[in-house]
Amino acid sequence: MNAPLTAAAAATYDATTTGGEASNPLMIAPLTAACIAAVATAYDVPAATLWTLLAQEGGHVGQVVHNTNGTVDIGPFQINSIWVHGFAVAWREPSDESAFAHLRDRGCWNAAAAAAIMRIELDATGDLMEAIGRYHSARPELALPYIEKYQETARRLFRPPEAAH
Repeated sequence: MNAPLTAAAAATYDATTTGGEASNPLMIAPLTAACIAAVATAYDVPAATLWTLLAQEGGHVGQVVHNTNGTVDIGPFQINSIWVHGFAVAWREPSDESAFAHLRDRGCWNAAAAAAIMRIELDATGDLMEAIGRYHSARPELALPYIEKYQETARRLFRPPEAAH
């Protein structure tokens, strides 16, 4: 798995948003438009995809939602707990619990995880819509309705303004 947000990328992001040197390269900002733009660029994922996923998932910093399959969805992008161990390893965290806390309580870490998952799925499938479905579930019967809902959410978010009369 690619590192969700490398120390160098976090330091660059932190330094550019604070106007100086990053005090701690892994202490990145809360969920902001600048964060979403930075992680979209870092993972070569369309920013509009991340905005649409954020709107569709409807989570928020600090949120944990229990699923019927025994997993939980974490934070603004509702990152599934099946990813926690992989992010703990990639982030060189001392424990899965530490990575879980970052995903739950740090909005930009959550966005970086969403972008990393999208990059992994894009690399695996080569297709944006299939990757979006797999962001939700590898099971087609769950992925296909998610894609349909995603497309409606994207249309709602990004429809052109009505022409002035």
